[in-house]
Amino acid sequence: MLSWNTLISGFGKHGHARAAIAAFERMKESGTAPDSITFTGLLAACSHAGLVSQGAEYLAAMSAAYGVPPRAEHVACVVDLLGRAGRLEEAEGHVVASALQDDAVVLGGLLSACRVHGDAGAGERVSRRLLALVGLRTSSPHVLLSHLYASGGRWDGAAAARRMAMRKDAGRSALRSVSDDK
Repeated sequence: MLSWNTLISGFGKHGHARAAIAAFERMKESGTAPDSITFTGLLAACSHAGLVSQGAEYLAAMSAAYGVPPRAEHVACVVDLLGRAGRLEEAEGHVVASALQDDAVVLGGLLSACRVHGDAGAGERVSRRLLALVGLRTSSPHVLLSHLYASGGRWDGAAAARRMAMRKDAGRSALRSVSDDK
């Protein structure tokens, strides 16, 4: 199992989605059942290659055919996949349907996709949920929202988001707050 997962993930990380999919098929033919890690690698490979329909098929097959329930990392991959394709409404729908609307990583990926595609409305909704979760522990949501506003020429909103990014928790330096994002 470990070898198959390493192979699938390695192909995906290096931009060889078709090879990752072929390895997945060979793994199944060998009688090895995929697990949660297998699907994370497979969905990430689909995301990096823009294989939206195949990624959706693998997500559906996870629990239906293999009994592997989707977890936060799987939904994050699907959000990234749909976000890269500009299908933000569908990505947001997956977040809500998966009951992971309170997962900071999933919401951060969705907010990033909103910034890339300039969807300020969705970006504001997502950033409100994300900020309710992470508070001032990280400045990332504010920075992404600032970039989103700036790309749309909403300079007042960009400035306000930047000011919020510069706020800090009591007892923490601003430098420490920014370095926590990495």
